[in-house]
Amino acid sequence: MNSDVFHKINNITDKIGVEPDALNVILQNFDEGIITIDSTVKDLNIFSKKLEDFGYEI
Repeated sequence: MNSDVFHKINNITDKIGVEPDALNVILQNFDEGIITIDSTVKDLNIFSKKLEDFGYEI
């Protein structure tokens, strides 16, 4: 995995009650087509992240 992406996925957020592993699950579900791009963007917004932060081009 790209070291920048690894760092961003494993950074602790300021959100209470949310584990950083959730980012990995969101991205895996998006890659596998389980969730839509709109849902992915909405979910990543919870962490103040964007798909572009992980190397995706929209």
